[in-house]
Amino acid sequence: MATDGCHGALCCSGAVGALLVVLAALLQVEKAKYTPLYREIVCSPVEYALSGVSLIPLVVNIGIHIRCVNPNEYALRAEPWGTGLLWIGDDFVEVGTSEIGAIDGGEIVLPGASGGQDGWGTLALKVALEDEAISPLLANGIGSEFQANFELKAKIRVIPDILGILSVELTDLTVNENCAMMARLSPTQTGDVICNSSFETLRRPDPIGANVFSQFASFTIPEEEIRDGEQKRDAYLDVGFAVSLVFGLCGLAVPAAYMLYERRCHKDVHAEIHPIKGRSCEPDPSRVGDPNLDA
Repeated sequence: MATDGCHGALCCSGAVGALLVVLAALLQVEKAKYTPLYREIVCSPVEYALSGVSLIPLVVNIGIHIRCVNPNEYALRAEPWGTGLLWIGDDFVEVGTSEIGAIDGGEIVLPGASGGQDGWGTLALKVALEDEAISPLLANGIGSEFQANFELKAKIRVIPDILGILSVELTDLTVNENCAMMARLSPTQTGDVICNSSFETLRRPDPIGANVFSQFASFTIPEEEIRDGEQKRDAYLDVGFAVSLVFGLCGLAVPAAYMLYERRCHKDVHAEIHPIKGRSCEPDPSRVGDPNLDA
């Protein structure tokens, strides 16, 4: 019974060891899956609308729905990073604010790629023209086009699901884009949005109606933030790989060593028994009368 228990423990040790070795291999596959850690998302405006007007104080809200394609194999979660500023005209007169959010008011989620297809999600950009805009807009003409320059600020949280069961937050990526579009209040219309890392390198937006829903943003993410996430990814997965592999090999080594030990013991016992079986009980005739016969 003790032997059966011993063999059962050895079988468990081998099974656990094999599982840990498989886990180590899967962790390396996960590391390859998330290398590079971040692939650029690309966004395009898909809908423009006047989302609300307040008279006291005067605030005109223009809502823009933006569709973003996510090539990463994990969902990206975004949230506003402060409130951006809004300027109009070539002389950049500050007249309001800009802010992103979820269309339904909850969390912004861009589903990850799956089955070879990129994921996508939609977020809302709200541009608010406040009463400071009255004078320059009246001077320009209420029905005339004007250039709206605004900041697009967001934090993107990188939280991949390791092995599909463990969510690990690796880094926050900062989106700090400078954007522009042509707009008109009466009737309310906007042109396509264009973005860049700075207003100095941003071209003048096309007039309203010139293009329809063109691609406008492949966000510039600071390299140090991506490197920070990659270092955390390597730390978690490499440590998990090393620990799983070491304990897995130890688990496999115990039953293997026991089997070698038993085999050697079996050979030794067989070697001791075999000469005894081969000995004759009759004395050697040449030694008859030898006083040391019994020795």
